[in-house]
Parts: sequence; structure tokens; C-alpha cells
Amino acid sequence: MAGWDPHTTGKSRECLDCHIDPASLGFGRGILKIKKDGINFLPFYQSKESGMPIEYPIDAFVSPEGKQFQTTSREYARSFNKNEIEKIVNAYKCILCHRSYDDLIYKDFEKSKSLFNLGQTPCSK
Repeated sequence: MAGWDPHTTGKSRECLDCHIDPASLGFGRGILKIKKDGINFLPFYQSKESGMPIEYPIDAFVSPEGKQFQTTSREYARSFNKNEIEKIVNAYKCILCHRSYDDLIYKDFEKSKSLFNLGQTPCSK
């Protein structure tokens, strides 16, 4: 697991490839379901059921609740915390329609989010 920052180094993948991909979020491979009550994740690999003495998937770095399972050899590297995970995943709601960095909502994203939350955008109606 190596940390990287695609938002400052240039676009290398599609936005949804990271924002709703469980492996990119650090959960490991599996099925990610985004519901009103939170994020649900069903891992493909069940470590405990396979006889391993761990409660988390072998390819998981963090839980959807932000509990870090494994460490890294990189100084200061860490998994996403719960708040970061929620923000990353919630961005998919905008990305579904606003797929280009040139889209006007990204010129001032904080303002766009504020207007959306106030119900003052076509998206929120």
C-alpha cells in the first residue's frame, strides 16, 4: 500500500474508479453498497472463514468505519479515517453527472456544495 495524491499530480484514472472502488478506499476487493444509513462492504475474501487468525480481509487496509487494520512501511502514511471515507464516497453523487474537471461545479466546489445543500441547484431538485 502506497500513498498517492491523484488530485494534485494529474488525472490518471476515472473519478469513479477511486471514489466508489473498495480496493482504492483501502477496504480490499468486494462489493461496496452506499446506503442512506452508511457504507456497507462485503469482502470477497473472508479471512476468518478461511482459517486465518484475523477478523478482517487479508487485502484490507481499513474498515468502512475508519478502523485501520494494517500498517505501512512509509513514514506518516495511514489509512483514510471515517470522515475522509464518507467525503470520498459521497463525492460519487456529483461525479455521476459532473464527470469533467472543467465542469462549472468544480470551479468553486465549496460554493457548489453549499448551493446544493440549500436546494438551489438543478441537481437538488
